[in-house]
Parts: sequence; C-alpha cells; structure tokens
Amino acid sequence: KPFEALRLFPIPVQDQFNIQFGDEFEGPVHLSILAASGQLVYEQEANITVGQTLVIDALGAAPAGPYFVRLTNGKTNITKPIVKIDNN
Repeated sequence: KPFEALRLFPIPVQDQFNIQFGDEFEGPVHLSILAASGQLVYEQEANITVGQTLVIDALGAAPAGPYFVRLTNGKTNITKPIVKIDNN
C-alpha cells in the first residue's frame, strides 16, 4: 500500500513535478532524485502532512532521460520512476 500512497505527476516531466502524499507519509521525509546511472541529482528534507502536495523544481537543467524519485521516512522506503523530456 505505501507505493500507491504516493503519486507523482505530471509524467513525463519537463521542469517541475508534484509529489502527492497519502496517509502512509506524515512527518519528516528524505527525498532524493537519482539519474539512471545512480548519480544523485537532488535531495531535500521535508516535513509532510497527510494529503500534502510537494512541488519539486529540480530537473529543469537536467538532461532528458529516466530518473528515480526515492522517499524515506524511517520506516518506509519507496522508489518510483519518472521520465524527463526536453522543454522543446
């Protein structure tokens, strides 16, 4: 269920995307975005409330391709794929 409690949109991503949190996530969360190579592209700590939507504006300068969004809150680890496309 935790995997479904997290929604990423829009996909594909151009510059920014949203993370909508369900009831599995509340309190401190560590967010990281990884390139397909495993390279860390972005990370952030956030304090999440149930139903919150977090706007991530971290991929504007990143090259097009696959990325992974990883969220950890101490008891749950979730990794979801996203795809970044060019702004053209």
